[in-house]
Amino acid sequence: MGIEVGSILVPNLHPPTAKLAIVGEAPGENEEENKEPFWPTARAGEKLANCLGRQGVERHEVYLGNLFKFRPPGNKFKSILTHELLPIHTKELHDELLQLKPNVILACGNWPMYFLTGKHGFSHGKAEPGTGITHWRGSILPCILPGLESTKVIPTYHPSFIARNAKLYPVFDLDVRRAVQDSQFPDFRLPDRKLIINPTSDEIEQAVIRFSTAKLLSFDIETFGDKLACVGFSDDPFYAICIPWGTSRFGDDAILRLLTSDIPKVPHFGFFDISYLKWYYQIEVKNWFWDTFIAQRVLQPELPRTLEYLTSIYTREPYYKYTGREILEDTKSWGRDDVSLNQLWIYNCKDAATTLEIALQQQVEIIESQKVVTSAGWWYKRHVKTMAFEMDQARELCLEISEAGMLVDSIRQKELRDILIKKWAKHQTDLNNLTGQFSKKIETIGSLLEGKPLPPYTDTPVLFNPNSNTQCPALLYGVYKLTPRKSRKKDDEGQSNVTTDEDAIIGLIAEVKKEYDTKVRPAAKNRWLVVLLVLKKILIVRGIRKKLSSYIDIQKGEDGRVRSLFKLGPETARWSASKWIDRTGLNLQTIPRDSVEDV
Repeated sequence: MGIEVGSILVPNLHPPTAKLAIVGEAPGENEEENKEPFWPTARAGEKLANCLGRQGVERHEVYLGNLFKFRPPGNKFKSILTHELLPIHTKELHDELLQLKPNVILACGNWPMYFLTGKHGFSHGKAEPGTGITHWRGSILPCILPGLESTKVIPTYHPSFIARNAKLYPVFDLDVRRAVQDSQFPDFRLPDRKLIINPTSDEIEQAVIRFSTAKLLSFDIETFGDKLACVGFSDDPFYAICIPWGTSRFGDDAILRLLTSDIPKVPHFGFFDISYLKWYYQIEVKNWFWDTFIAQRVLQPELPRTLEYLTSIYTREPYYKYTGREILEDTKSWGRDDVSLNQLWIYNCKDAATTLEIALQQQVEIIESQKVVTSAGWWYKRHVKTMAFEMDQARELCLEISEAGMLVDSIRQKELRDILIKKWAKHQTDLNNLTGQFSKKIETIGSLLEGKPLPPYTDTPVLFNPNSNTQCPALLYGVYKLTPRKSRKKDDEGQSNVTTDEDAIIGLIAEVKKEYDTKVRPAAKNRWLVVLLVLKKILIVRGIRKKLSSYIDIQKGEDGRVRSLFKLGPETARWSASKWIDRTGLNLQTIPRDSVEDV
């Protein structure tokens, strides 16, 4: 179809007795040169070979293949989706897998996952093939190819993505470990959980009696904004019940009895659940004994702590928050149209059951770590004490400080707002005057960057918005011809977008200062001086607007106080904070220290 691809065909490698097949998207430069998928001395192939080696598996023992056998232009798989050879190559892959009949296929990347399982992500409520790997990775899924429906597929990141995102390497390593372990047997061995949704009064009472002797009771809440939707409970990883709130006095009473009992409780990220229940319903949860979020912070602080991630590592439960639209990790508050009640109740049960399953394994890891005798044994022995200390912080400090908040001095708040508004007006006027002569050009370039039709001609100057993702690049890179700065954040294909964020502006200031210092003629120096002033004014106006929106024009509680939800956050062992559970307040840890009067 006119798409130019590499000229060297890279065949799949398929030892006849392999129980594990690994499928990628297409060969890269090293694979093309050596005519083998996942070439072991290339960055991506080396990552894969190392992970396999840790599991006692050599590269030649597994099937290695790609959806497409030629190198795509720019190594971008999307560019060959309409290529006439793609259906031929995927058919060859299908035939080879049919002949091999592996126990597991490790699908490396979004497109192999989509081809083998049909799973994908969503964008703006619409299916978007070629996305979703972050949600589905680690799940044990059935293959959808004819004749391979009983074959397990485990999606994971592509090794080339891991080579660019080293922080996710341990996650990739765990996914490879699961694939190798699962290649030893053909069956799925997915958990068979008894999930009781929309229970009768008898079922609720039986559950309450059962839970009264529980050694651990996990719970999880789901909400519709400020309305509690349901609470799930589990005392066994294979049993959970979801009790809707507000549908019967008996059900509400059961929830109250369980939450306020002395049974040891296990939530995931209890900072939210416990604060929410007390703030909106005056329910004080007793005996917050364990938290899977906090335990992960103790055991593996450098790795993700979401329930979605922990479920993929500690359980065999496939990703389940799949509603036909993108769902944020560990969503607690739902829109009424986001999900059906039946789906919500099932999610709630699974959250409770998986939370308990994770907690039981975490406890073993933390307790058993005391018995490990290694050169680093002093660290392992501290896990138990560290977990106890972290739980004490959570129960006795985080919750109390979060609920107390800080009283706002409304008079001083108004004074600061007036000062900032005046300073904003002054510096914004300076910006408009400095850039006004380029207003038409900025608008034109900005439209081209957005892919919009050119605006109609007008002599009226546009207001320069230093926060605009189109006006700023148009002025700095289109008009002033400064060196474009790239974002540090890369997309799934390793590409970085042009940015005008704070780091970029600071770098541009250094560039412009250098130009200014090297010029001799007054006209040339004045030109660069204007550019330097514009850059500095951009930073000043952004700073003022940030102070106004984030710290002055904040929504207070009815009692005139602002609150944060404090939690045990980063891997550095510090706390973190966010807005309060009712979306008022702010992150009290980020209040600026500089004087507003000096802005």
